[in-house]
Amino acid sequence: MAPDFVPYAINHPEAARRRRARDWFLRTLDYAQAAGARHVTTLPGVNFEEENRPSPGAALAGELGWRVQQAATNQITFGVEAHVGSLAPNPGAAQRLVGEVPGLTLTLDYTHFTRCGLPDKSWSR
Repeated sequence: MAPDFVPYAINHPEAARRRRARDWFLRTLDYAQAAGARHVTTLPGVNFEEENRPSPGAALAGELGWRVQQAATNQITFGVEAHVGSLAPNPGAAQRLVGEVPGLTLTLDYTHFTRCGLPDKSWSR
């Protein structure tokens, strides 16, 4: 949608941008279904300085839950990627987020953790 993932983050404070992100998500599901894909991944949202709350909480869970439901309707699994600059920048945050949204899965690109300076042994089991 944009070279930077902030303008259309799923938890953007502007409702019009969130609506556009939802529209693009539905288009993504259409494309994935036509291509025979069984999984779609997006970023989990970002922190916005102008938010007047300590964490995005219920609003973000609602956006992610909506995407889980829309994907499931199309027999597609939906996941988020733990990502530098997102609301899930490390393994603990990613685990909490997935635990808060029923049906949400995690797409792992652990190089984001490496970039943050986390050694493999600090998060692997």
